[in-house]
Amino acid sequence: MEARLIPTNALIGLVTRDGLNPPVPADAGLQLVGLEIPCVALDGVVVVDVVLANPDTGHLVACEAKSGSNVEVAQARRYQALDARTVVRSAFVTLRQRVDPRLEVIYAAMAENRERMLLSLSEACVQFPLITVSRKEIALDNAEAASRMLQDAFDAPLSLAAPPPAFIPFDHESSVKEVRPHVNAALVAALPERAPMISITSLTERAAPHYVLYANKAQGRLRTLVGRAAKEIAVSDPATFEYNPPKGNHDGFVKFLRNPEENDPRGRTQGYQRLARSGQRTVRRRPEARGQMSLLDELDKADISEESAAMEEEEGDGL
Repeated sequence: MEARLIPTNALIGLVTRDGLNPPVPADAGLQLVGLEIPCVALDGVVVVDVVLANPDTGHLVACEAKSGSNVEVAQARRYQALDARTVVRSAFVTLRQRVDPRLEVIYAAMAENRERMLLSLSEACVQFPLITVSRKEIALDNAEAASRMLQDAFDAPLSLAAPPPAFIPFDHESSVKEVRPHVNAALVAALPERAPMISITSLTERAAPHYVLYANKAQGRLRTLVGRAAKEIAVSDPATFEYNPPKGNHDGFVKFLRNPEENDPRGRTQGYQRLARSGQRTVRRRPEARGQMSLLDELDKADISEESAAMEEEEGDGL
């Protein structure tokens, strides 16, 4: 996971019951409802990184996740002018009760940037709560500007059993290099389904599970990135994959030319191992000492021996 995505993933973790860290805001009813949502404020457009909502109470939280330590003054003032109903419409939030929605804005940043972020918020003349993230805890600053719900959730720093998980391992601003391993894994995972092809949209949904929560513009950029990564993978393994770009009204897609599922059982494992290796970064291997056995070769032999023994046993049972 890219370091700049840690604050975003920490916010998602607060409303995700993954069993690792306490989802206190989720216990208060907040849900993740939108990512990279453009909203029109009085003096321009602000793109909200993460939108949380309680569909029963109409409580909305617009979150700005900062990878650095500075606050953009114009952006902060657009957040201050943002209206709750605008966020409801922009993120397509479904409210279960007839209530007037209310909005609060929070910033999230790494703990090492805490002092600089607080100073930047003060210089921008805005009063927003600040959530700071470290490997061990998540804390709330400027708590007096937060809602009662957030104050109760963060009456003390939340201790983390593990660093924030990579719910979003890459986003629309990532490089193709960062995206490619995830696309390769999604392609390999699709092979056992024996489908002849997979669309770039479907591939993006598999490689980026939160794809459906992004706004249209971010979704388009994600599809473009995944398409580029898929093209590189197809070029590096033309015997298995064929990339077909978007044309007119048709989505791009990847055609499966060869599938390990079609191999003899003794070669199926090796086929998947080869595909998995192709998605990994090339590393320089240490020269093997004379007579030293390859661990992967030995694992392959073990797989073949076990499968052969199983086949012989089945043939013996049939006699």
